[in-house]
Amino acid sequence: ANIQLQKNIQYFVNELKNQEMFTFTEKFPVFCTDQKELSSYLEMNKIRISQFAYPSPKDKIYTRIIVNALHTENDLGILLDLINKY
Repeated sequence: ANIQLQKNIQYFVNELKNQEMFTFTEKFPVFCTDQKELSSYLEMNKIRISQFAYPSPKDKIYTRIIVNALHTENDLGILLDLINKY
């Protein structure tokens, strides 16, 4: 599963046109952005990503995408297509 996860992370990074939109660490599956509207944009397209205020509801909102080993290249391709058009 770890090999597939690393392949998925690499695919996501390679195909992501605007990498500056995200903060991420190489080989780590979490991609954070300060683009709060990205969450609703993706949800309108039937994709749900993580978004929450931390450490309390009054604090900064974190919007993040988490890639996992079960995502197919097609899954990631659909997500990337939407993000790249955003």
